[in-house]
Amino acid sequence: MAHLISLSFRNDVSLAVSSNDECAVLEFPWGTTTLTKVGPGTIHALQLLASRGGPEDEIVGLVHEADGFLQAATMYYHLQRFDKLGILCYTLVSGGSPLATLVPMKKRSQLISKDIEEHARFRLSRFAYLRRDNDALVLESPLSYMRTILHNRIGLVVVAELMRPRSCLDLCQSIDNLTEDLAMSLLSFLADAGLIVEVSLDGQREEDPALAQW
Repeated sequence: MAHLISLSFRNDVSLAVSSNDECAVLEFPWGTTTLTKVGPGTIHALQLLASRGGPEDEIVGLVHEADGFLQAATMYYHLQRFDKLGILCYTLVSGGSPLATLVPMKKRSQLISKDIEEHARFRLSRFAYLRRDNDALVLESPLSYMRTILHNRIGLVVVAELMRPRSCLDLCQSIDNLTEDLAMSLLSFLADAGLIVEVSLDGQREEDPALAQW
């Protein structure tokens, strides 16, 4: 099944558009940010982010179609700013259904997705814990600036498998209908959130040595 990354604002981000549709204000728990001299395509893209969300190409495409190339290029800059402000969520979608969502918990540096090698082995961080949040399960860690919402069974089975050191190929062999590409994406999500750690060949976790006493 094909999968993609969908972008959206946190649930507690509010969008206000001026009467002349040339200014947009985003309010969130730790601040506000204002976009001025924006076109209708940018407004539409912001409204999409504030509702169902969408892939980066779709969001920028809306701006390019309505506002032109320069505004589309500026939209890439805005997305980077939103990420650094900690108001942009990332949802891994497969077959039209969400699997996992990264939700930032504070302002931070820009998210840099980690490259995952197919033979690299990972294990769930000993600081990670799972809890229920309404109809979803949330994976968190006191060491992480992000939490991960697990939307369905596949994500939960992957987390359960990661109680022991597992590579991408191990996960694909253990879990029915899990493709290598999707397993890579799930591992990358969990690694980006600091919820899994790489395990060396001798079986030792590659966590910060300063955490060994905890």
